[in-house]
Amino acid sequence: MQLSPQRLLADAVAAGVVLGIDTGGPIGSFGVVADGRLAAVAIRPSLSHGLGLPAVVDEVLEAAGASLSGLTAIAVAIGPGSFTGLRVGLSYAKGIAAALKIAIVGVSSLDALALCAGSGVLEGASIYPVIDARKGEVYTGLYRFVAGALQRSSGDLVVSLAHLVAGLADEAVFVGYSVAQQACSLARANGCRAALIENAGLHLRGGFVAAIGAAKVARKEADVVATLEPLYLRPPDSSTGSSALKPGEEIHGTPRGRTHPATPRS
Repeated sequence: MQLSPQRLLADAVAAGVVLGIDTGGPIGSFGVVADGRLAAVAIRPSLSHGLGLPAVVDEVLEAAGASLSGLTAIAVAIGPGSFTGLRVGLSYAKGIAAALKIAIVGVSSLDALALCAGSGVLEGASIYPVIDARKGEVYTGLYRFVAGALQRSSGDLVVSLAHLVAGLADEAVFVGYSVAQQACSLARANGCRAALIENAGLHLRGGFVAAIGAAKVARKEADVVATLEPLYLRPPDSSTGSSALKPGEEIHGTPRGRTHPATPRS
């Protein structure tokens, strides 16, 4: 899979107006893609139990010159991420999709976060979007920057910070909030070349959710409102508070929390 904003927006031309919502992290992020262009973005601190969510959505739609009634689809980040935050965003998106009878698309939170690395990273660099999983662990995945686009090189991972930075051999770019800063600092302390994309660099996250969703809608890859669920990613022994994973080992979760090991893709 290749990800680049330009290719996504080119694919999204036929999708119409798509709203993107990501409430799975410490900062909520929202965006609108209209007829193949990123029309507006907005960020807000996480909204407790969805309070203020409709107002933020109205704001970003107004900035894009759009309205709820003019939406053709809604895209929502489904995780991995905050259990409560993901449920809030998905519940809101499902309500809008059902009420307006429009398409809904679930988008990987890691894919959208990885795109925030931008196009200024070195060719072949390793990109690690990092989301706090609590209990000393993080959600992440490995992406490579090749020919102007991101290529996914692993599935979703849940690992400790120590495991994440163990064995890094090339340029590593960490993308995320405070936990990504911790990962970058630890990598540098271990002698690795590491860069950090944080805070202001992440303001387009909701726009990338919308762009990925719009591209999927254009390819007729929408999801079903009744069956779309968040992705909660945890290893089988999560109750112990420590990860049993070895460096590079992967865990894939299902929306209901079942897990199984997967073989990394090259």
